[in-house]
Amino acid sequence: MRRNFGPAIIFALVVPAVAGLSFTACDNSVTGSSDGGANRAVVVGVSAYRVPSFNLSFADDDALDYFNALIQGANWSPNDVTVLLNAQATRSAIIDAINSVGGSLSSGDKFVFYFSGHGTKGPDLDPLDEADGLDEYIVPHDALSNSHANDIRDDELEPIITGLPTNNVLVVLDSSFSGGMIKSRFAPPGRVKFIDRGIVSAARMRQPDGGGFKDLDRAAGVITQTASATNESPLESSSLRNGVFTFYMVEGMLGPANPGGDRITAQEAFSYAAPRSTAFFSGMHPQQRDNRGSPYTLIIK
Repeated sequence: MRRNFGPAIIFALVVPAVAGLSFTACDNSVTGSSDGGANRAVVVGVSAYRVPSFNLSFADDDALDYFNALIQGANWSPNDVTVLLNAQATRSAIIDAINSVGGSLSSGDKFVFYFSGHGTKGPDLDPLDEADGLDEYIVPHDALSNSHANDIRDDELEPIITGLPTNNVLVVLDSSFSGGMIKSRFAPPGRVKFIDRGIVSAARMRQPDGGGFKDLDRAAGVITQTASATNESPLESSSLRNGVFTFYMVEGMLGPANPGGDRITAQEAFSYAAPRSTAFFSGMHPQQRDNRGSPYTLIIK
C-alpha cells in the first residue's frame, strides 16, 4: 500500500519531473553523504507505455515511493533527485538525465539510479559477451512493439554508469531479468514485468547464464541491486500497490532495515527487502553485486 509520507509526496508529484534540478549545501551533515560529498539520483518509473498492451499498474508509484523514501533522509533534498515518470521516461530522457546529473558529480559524491518498469531480453549483440547468448534491457516509455531499438541494453547502460566521475554508485532495478546484468544464479522464470516480442524462445530464456561476469558486475565501485534473478520476472502486487521488491526496499529505508541505528545503508535495505520479497512471491530472488566493498550510506535518519 502507499505510505503516508506527509507533505513531501505532494511535492513529488509536481517538482521532480523537471530534469536537471540540483542542490548543493555547504554542510554535508544536512544534504551530503556521511562519507563526504553530495548525493544525486535519477529515479524512473514507467507504468504507462506508448504501446498500451505493455502497461503496468504500479511502476510509477514505485518510483514516487522510492523518491519519497530518499528525501525522508536528512542527507537528501528533493532537488537532489531527478524523477522521470511514464511519458517523461523515454530512452533519450533517461540517458540524458543520467549524463546531465553525472556532469555535476565530483569524485566524492554519491549517485543512485533507480528504475521500475519492464525488462526484456534479446540476442547478444556486439560486443558478444553473454555466456547465455542474450542481452538484457530495461524498457522505457517509448519502447516499440517489435524491436529493441528504443530499449536500453545492458551493454549501453554499463559505460554510462562506469563513465560517471565517482565510484560511489548504486543501481536499483525493479524489472524482469535484471539479475542478468550482474553475476546471477539460475532460477525458474517468473511473470508480470516482462515483454515478450517473440524474438527469443521461452526455452532459451530459461537457460542458465553459466555464472560468468556480466555487464554491471564489472563496474568498480558500483552496487547493483535487482528485483529478480537472470530468468525471473518480479511481481507487482495489487494488495501492496507496488512492485514487491520496491515495497520492501522502501519499507526498510524508512527505518526497519536498521531500527537501532542512525542511518540505513544500501546493503541493509537490500538485506531487509530480499528475503521478504521471496517470501511474498517464491518466483523472485533479488540479487546484489557489491563492487564497492564498504557500507553505502543511503539514508541518514
